[in-house]
Amino acid sequence: MVEQSIKKDIWISTIGGYFVAALNFMINLILIRFLSAELYGLFSFIVNQFRRVLRLLDFSFVELILISEKRNLKPSELIESFVFHSIIRILIVFIGGLITAWFTDNLKLLSVISFLLVYSNVRYFYVFGITHFYEVYFNTKYAQFFYSISAVIFLFFVFFLPFFFEASLFNFALSLFIASIIVVLIISVKIFRKAGYKNTKLSSNVFNALKSHSIFLQIPVLAGLIIKFIQDTLIIFQQSSEVYALYSVAILIGSVAVVGARGAIRPLAPYVWSKEKNSIRPYIYIGIFMYAIGIFSSLFGNFFERIFLLLNDEYIGVSIYFSLGIILAVSLAYSQLFTTFIKGVGLIKHFSLVSTFMVFISLILTLLAYYFFDKEYFAINLLIIDIFVTISSILLLLCVYKFKIRIINE
Repeated sequence: MVEQSIKKDIWISTIGGYFVAALNFMINLILIRFLSAELYGLFSFIVNQFRRVLRLLDFSFVELILISEKRNLKPSELIESFVFHSIIRILIVFIGGLITAWFTDNLKLLSVISFLLVYSNVRYFYVFGITHFYEVYFNTKYAQFFYSISAVIFLFFVFFLPFFFEASLFNFALSLFIASIIVVLIISVKIFRKAGYKNTKLSSNVFNALKSHSIFLQIPVLAGLIIKFIQDTLIIFQQSSEVYALYSVAILIGSVAVVGARGAIRPLAPYVWSKEKNSIRPYIYIGIFMYAIGIFSSLFGNFFERIFLLLNDEYIGVSIYFSLGIILAVSLAYSQLFTTFIKGVGLIKHFSLVSTFMVFISLILTLLAYYFFDKEYFAINLLIIDIFVTISSILLLLCVYKFKIRIINE
């Protein structure tokens, strides 16, 4: 029964994850249709940077939710701590926004940044964390309903905005901000009230659990935040916001694949981490299958470009970004699945060390691409670097597991 239940939950969560990814992809298609490549590039840059900063401030809380049953954490103390943690995170970010306000005289741009900050926090962390919590402790169907309805609300506001208001970056950011407030105030409040959680305090058990694993998990997050900020900034300043828009399309494809992969991981991870023994063979077969599909799909870059040009004729040359983006998407999605196995066999610290090392390699390769290769192809070179680093990380983790390499005590 347990095996059947896990398979059912994985299917429900995976389908729900790809459904949400499709809705998010449609949001970006609408933005691409109505915004210039320069403005869409600016939108993507702001949201991508906020996602990385907020992930750092998340302190690996999602990972804690997934292994909460293994650490014997109670649902009440976990969800109360999550709400408290979310409040602290948004206060930290709000203070950072106030400091930024002192150094700008462009109120409209500051408003766009503020709106997208709230949107990034709600969509990528608040919704994501609540979904994980309900999937681990309660019902996968209920968690996926909440996850899906939040994506529908975001799409609803973005889809209907051009019919009533000017399709500007400011108005799109404002619509996403309003949608975020609705998601939190209506859906989340209703769920919390139904569950009976009224306090917002940080449990000492949760705090101690965070301390024991988040330090190592945060190291590659911090390193990745720095290197990605450097890469994205160099694209904009050395090339243009328009090129960053093309680069963002490739990253967008990767994010769609990752969201779908995480859908399978949510119910799978607690199950894998609770088992005493796990076989690596199924994960190898899945990897071969995924890369075969990815390589085949990457051959249709020109076809995807023709579709994009129907939406916005500023995206000439996006085919190479599509092709590389598909390979990167497969790599990122498989990395999510494979690292779930690695963490499940108790190699969390080794995963962190390998990830940090590969971020350092990524930095070196980025500098080499910047100083020694044609800057006209800098964004394309970065995608190739990301693919190489992701695949190398998987292979290194495979070696760590297969040859029982132990650098540090877990």
